[in-house]
Amino acid sequence: VGSEEPSASFDIQNDKIYYPDLFKYYKYKIVKDSLKIKYEDYEGSFLIKMEGRDTLILTGDEPQSFYRGKKSK
Repeated sequence: VGSEEPSASFDIQNDKIYYPDLFKYYKYKIVKDSLKIKYEDYEGSFLIKMEGRDTLILTGDEPQSFYRGKKSK
């Protein structure tokens, strides 16, 4: 029971999202206020909301918050 270092959930790039835990890229598109991600066997759709400049809230079945991290050099 110690403190964990934050880890990247995903890295949003120009036309794809990288999931470091899976070592995979998936294509995405933004349609109005939704993020649509084309996974291997389905398309996920998430409502997008920003809080400030560093907090992204994606809502699918339930809201999940993601915090912008600093890139390693």
